[in-house]
Amino acid sequence: MIGQCLKKIKFTAHIFLYINKSLNSIMKNFYALLLSVAVSTGLMAQSYYVLPALNAGMNPGDINKDVEYPQGGGAAPGWSVLMAGTTTDQWSSAQTIPFAFNFDGSPVTSFLVSNNGVITFSASPTGTIPATNAALPNGLLPDNSVCVWGLNISGVGSDNIVSKVFGTAPNRQLWVQWSSASGGGLPANGWTYWSIVLEESSDNIYVVDQRTGNGVTALTVGVQVSTTNTTQVNGSPAVASLAGTDPNPSDNSYYEFIYGTQMLDDMMGIRGDMPSVVKTGTAVNIGGYFRNLGASQLGGADFNYTINGGSVTKAPAAGISNLTSGIFATLTSPTAFTPAADGVYEVKMWLSNLNGNADGDMSNDTISTTLVATATVPERKVVIEEKTGAWCQWCPRGTVGMEYMGLTYPNSAIPIAVHNGDPMVVAEYDGNIGTVAPGGYPGSSVDRVLGPDPNVNELESAYNQRRDVIPAATVAIDGVFETGGNITVDVSVNFIAPMNNIDYRLAAVVLESGIIGTDASYNQSNAYSGGGQGPMAMINGVDFAAAASSVPFGDMVYDHVARSIEPGFFGEANSIPGTITQGQTVSHQMQFSLPSSVMDVTKCEVAILLLNNANYEIVNADKAHMWGDVSVKESAILNTNIYPNPANDFVTVKLNDLQDFNVQVVNAIGEVVMNVDYTNIDRAVLNTASLAAGVYVINVASGNKTSSQRIAIK
Repeated sequence: MIGQCLKKIKFTAHIFLYINKSLNSIMKNFYALLLSVAVSTGLMAQSYYVLPALNAGMNPGDINKDVEYPQGGGAAPGWSVLMAGTTTDQWSSAQTIPFAFNFDGSPVTSFLVSNNGVITFSASPTGTIPATNAALPNGLLPDNSVCVWGLNISGVGSDNIVSKVFGTAPNRQLWVQWSSASGGGLPANGWTYWSIVLEESSDNIYVVDQRTGNGVTALTVGVQVSTTNTTQVNGSPAVASLAGTDPNPSDNSYYEFIYGTQMLDDMMGIRGDMPSVVKTGTAVNIGGYFRNLGASQLGGADFNYTINGGSVTKAPAAGISNLTSGIFATLTSPTAFTPAADGVYEVKMWLSNLNGNADGDMSNDTISTTLVATATVPERKVVIEEKTGAWCQWCPRGTVGMEYMGLTYPNSAIPIAVHNGDPMVVAEYDGNIGTVAPGGYPGSSVDRVLGPDPNVNELESAYNQRRDVIPAATVAIDGVFETGGNITVDVSVNFIAPMNNIDYRLAAVVLESGIIGTDASYNQSNAYSGGGQGPMAMINGVDFAAAASSVPFGDMVYDHVARSIEPGFFGEANSIPGTITQGQTVSHQMQFSLPSSVMDVTKCEVAILLLNNANYEIVNADKAHMWGDVSVKESAILNTNIYPNPANDFVTVKLNDLQDFNVQVVNAIGEVVMNVDYTNIDRAVLNTASLAAGVYVINVASGNKTSSQRIAIK
């Protein structure tokens, strides 16, 4: 039978050669590709082909954006346990597929899952799957199975097989995940997360490589319809994980098993890769994220786009460099678009003329996205979350960097010190900060997008980079009230751009400054002692180069320390509607208890973060002080210029016009050391010669407007 099929293929190719020699070359290349995907047994009855796994920076379809934690240790809501950790090889009970799905062209309605990395659509598999994996085809696997064979969930109490449905009909996905699994060639302390995904309508099957730690996997990844019809990933049974330890999808890769015959030329549009908000009159590069689903290597294509359904702008795409099958790439049009007026612009983009040929599947070509142009650019406040700890000898570098950012950009930078392993730790914050700031200590995350070292230069560079990105919304704290240990925060969020089906959330962070410890557990370890690591700026009276290798708690003042994050690191679900119109203002009230760790509420601030739960980005933020029972909204700030900073004998407070105002100077322990009223003037000169060296807060109030700025006195 196989020989007859081969003869027919060769005979067909011979006819094509007679008609067109170039087409014969294409057929040979396509035939060679099928052979490379097929199992080495030379089986030609394959019904699936597989696209290679690449670091896509997302999950298939970009639908599942959940954090990848074990079900018992912090998984997002909605996951169901199919099998708990076990040391016994076994199958689960039958699980219902919640939508119509075809396997190998035939409908299936249920599946069983093995503890060792296999799901099968066979109703009654005989025997269990052993932990030791092998190449396909293999008689130990039942027919009609999908495998990431070699995993096991032997960690009783911590390992699980879990499932969840994502998306909406008719484009849902059923995920089956082996959480914190062992085996697969991993050492005893190794762990890994993989999933098998079934997709509605397309009938595609995905095997997703999500997380691996402390070793390299050796797995069999493939589909076995029968022992004469199999498709496996190149390298099986020793497929290694490409993912790192990041618990979000940004480092994920996946293999895609597609039923049918692979087309020669097929480019799929995934998502736009361009700003969502720009200043009117600014040229915008139109670009998107695409994937080569075709068998051919892509050497050239035309990039097409339309604005608001108008005429097509077409030119050779920029960014193509021989894209092999399965590759992801960001491609752009060489022709920029400049919005001439404020408004919402609907952008559609697609590729055509692939290697001089038509796209084989035009149904997956087009990317649709929205661009908003505005002449009034909203202000971005940049949030800097620093990983630090009193035990960390290199963390004074971050302390200096964070203090510099707070002093230099008092109204547009929001420093947050997230402590680890000392009395100032907040378990919820500490346990999740690694999601956006992986790696060692000290570390940082800027708007949960950038991850610079927290030294002065890198923090300032990241800050400037984020300030140049126009936010999709502004965040304003309308009032903060603390009464009897209960905090109420009134928040308003104004959206510059329309948003649909984006999981925006609000989170509140309580910060305290001027913290002086009460025992040696607050001593700051200091590798910069003696100056051998270079000079370190004086912060709160501490020159780390001149200080001891362990700065005593009485000499160490900790600022902008996170005391809580409410209701959690990933924000409050449903605090922002899923659909937003342009210009819409969302009002929300957050309520929580004052953290018991707070030493002095008058030294506290509240920061409100607007989060995009899809990618963890902090879209924008605001911060307000808590003075007594009522906080004054910092975003409705009094325009002031306070200089010089740092200062010696005099500090000038400059306002925009003549008015009545009050100036308070507050020291590091919350004492008001200067309180002066001024009438019908536009500036005040403060004599600071008598003040001790250190960091002070200058509060200026005029009517219902306020300003607050930290300043250093030498």
